[in-house]
Amino acid sequence: MSERIQKLDSKYQLDWGGTTWELRLNEGVPGLYATSLGIGPVLGLEGLGATGRSASGSLGGAAVVGHELHKSTVSATFAPLGWGGLWINARWTLRSDDTIDLLVEAMSRTVNELHSVEVMLLTALGPIPSQGGHRSVEPREARSAGLTYDGREHNLAALVTGPPGEQHGPWMAPKSGRDGWIYTEFSHAQDVSRRILEGKLPFQVARHALFGHDIEKGIVLRARIQAAWLPRTNGMNEIERRYDAFRKEPLPLST
Repeated sequence: MSERIQKLDSKYQLDWGGTTWELRLNEGVPGLYATSLGIGPVLGLEGLGATGRSASGSLGGAAVVGHELHKSTVSATFAPLGWGGLWINARWTLRSDDTIDLLVEAMSRTVNELHSVEVMLLTALGPIPSQGGHRSVEPREARSAGLTYDGREHNLAALVTGPPGEQHGPWMAPKSGRDGWIYTEFSHAQDVSRRILEGKLPFQVARHALFGHDIEKGIVLRARIQAAWLPRTNGMNEIERRYDAFRKEPLPLST
């Protein structure tokens, strides 16, 4: 598997779902980009949010303090400025020809400073709508629904928050820029505080807000997102099978 991931300075090239992708770590949003399809970022680290503040782009460029390739995994560490000693580690793992896992860890060196912290993941399979466009929020529970209105979000007029759900099901983007394929992301409900869908149906832009918890010194939070390209011919059956298998895998440990 690792022979299909090549290191090219601050980026990595890999074959995923029959397409060549670049994992670019020095972008404003570190993540996967497919130049030939004009797609990206996918599984991108867009930024951070906390009570009363948000910072898009806070994990890009200068925040990267190290990265390495080990077998089929690219691991990168981020130290965003102005976030109370917060460290983020992200690991993109090529699980198979069509599947990538992203594991995100968050830890802090401070006490009583980082409240309801979210790491924002961005997947854009089409143009990102302009600010002020329609956004639909799917919260994990009532407390997570309230995070939308605690000062971290802007342009609230076009934002609609739905009722809390027991779990976030798969997010599917049948219109993905690739004929005959469906792009799907799987997540565990415990890991995602809010899922935000943007634009018009069918949604091509999704954000997953990971964690939504206070982070104190000595605590490590972990969350996982799995992304897969699946043939449209048997897409729904395969998505259901994959999602069931994903939920049965051991959850990332968190304390």
